[in-house]
Amino acid sequence: YDGKLYVADTYNSKIRVIDIDKETVTTLSGSGTGGYNDGDLADAQFFEPSGLTAAGGKLYVADANNHRIRVIDLAAGTVSTLVIKGLTAPDLANAGTTAAQTITLEPQTFGEGSGLLSVNIKLPSGYHFTPRAPSKLRWSVADDDILQSDDDSEIAADRFPIELRFSASTGKTSIDIFGDLYYCADSSSVCRYGQVSIRVPIQVIPEGPRQRSITIAHHPAD
Repeated sequence: YDGKLYVADTYNSKIRVIDIDKETVTTLSGSGTGGYNDGDLADAQFFEPSGLTAAGGKLYVADANNHRIRVIDLAAGTVSTLVIKGLTAPDLANAGTTAAQTITLEPQTFGEGSGLLSVNIKLPSGYHFTPRAPSKLRWSVADDDILQSDDDSEIAADRFPIELRFSASTGKTSIDIFGDLYYCADSSSVCRYGQVSIRVPIQVIPEGPRQRSITIAHHPAD
């Protein structure tokens, strides 16, 4: 910018300047110790800045660990914190745990004793789950007097189906499954992220099947 290269030196908590013509590197601002302080360039502190951009004679710094946008006025030699007026915080009172719409499946019947629910997430043709970023499923039971499990409530998987194992007692309950899915296209390097939210009503009777399987089709968002 203006003949110089400005660098967010993250782990030194500094903003550095590279003068390409002179082949020199100097510190523009930042003490080298993570902190938060506005003011003159010499006194200002950052906490692991992760990036920056420039416009109108100013640097806008993503001050990561302070969770703020800092503004360096190059002409004035000062650092301030960007304040955007007129914005209100989002209402989180009714926010759910997932943006995915919950799909409620047909009730599944099990007999008392050891049970197994096989969960298959099916991708459209041309996509595959990636082992480099395993998908994760988290599951919980509405009434753990009816279904008890010694398995982990979070399962990482790069392929499906996966198996949920439990011990069942007579009654009605439901299993809620929420998944973070990571998958890639077969024909390119394009990868995607998606979510699934599934509710499986469960009825346990004295005598009945011990194993059931469900399949959910997941389609990439446009």
